[in-house]
Amino acid sequence: MVTLGTVKELSRYPIKSMQGDSPESVELNAAGIVGDRQFAFKDLSTGKIVSAKLPRLGQPLLTCAANLSEGSNAISVTIGSQVFDLTSQQGEINEAVSQLLDTDVQLVAHAGQASSYASQWPEIEGTALSGLELDLPMPDTSFADLAPIHALTTASLDHLAALTPESTITTHRFRPGVLIDTGEATGFAENAWPGTVVGVGTAELTFGAASPRCIMTTVAQPGLDKDTAILRSIASHNRQDFNGNGQFACLGIYAEVTKVGTVSVGDQLEVI
Repeated sequence: MVTLGTVKELSRYPIKSMQGDSPESVELNAAGIVGDRQFAFKDLSTGKIVSAKLPRLGQPLLTCAANLSEGSNAISVTIGSQVFDLTSQQGEINEAVSQLLDTDVQLVAHAGQASSYASQWPEIEGTALSGLELDLPMPDTSFADLAPIHALTTASLDHLAALTPESTITTHRFRPGVLIDTGEATGFAENAWPGTVVGVGTAELTFGAASPRCIMTTVAQPGLDKDTAILRSIASHNRQDFNGNGQFACLGIYAEVTKVGTVSVGDQLEVI
């Protein structure tokens, strides 16, 4: 069998644009990682989902965290020095986040509803959507962007770090659900994977398009300063067409879950 790599890290973000947790094992279903991005905040003045992809509104969410307790499925939400229980304290959470964002918001669960979010795209010559603000749709299964699974390789992170030596390149900038250790592979390794089907743990993934990157990779968040050089470097070195919609700065790859199952840190990705 051909092995693409090994699962190095799993990430789950119960509330969109907040920090999340890093479980050792996750369940995958058609919507992606179970518990990932199943909640978000709706701006009551516009009806749109709040995201750090529009930093002037949503960036403060990156200073907050949501963590899913294994076994109990309880979600704790940290806002500043306060910790709330999502199930029993939604009113208090709404009030705290409304104060943080200076606009009225409401925590909503994704129950198969269509939704959209406002996004900002920095002006980068030669890339689609350059200098624009626009609303983008989400899949009808979660508050994830464009696809159920977003994967990234250690090879790509290392390559980008070499290309942008003054920047701090970490997974937190890019928020993949699955970080894959590709060993001695070099460059943007996942660029060669579209259409590839892999077994990982008891699940199966089919890789699709490269993942376009946006302003969220550049904004400040806990432990990371604002850094616009990162997105410019990706645009310079890994510009790709996204599903016929133009050239985007891309890093990482999207995937569909074609067989539900369990994936754990240490599982190998075997080409089927």
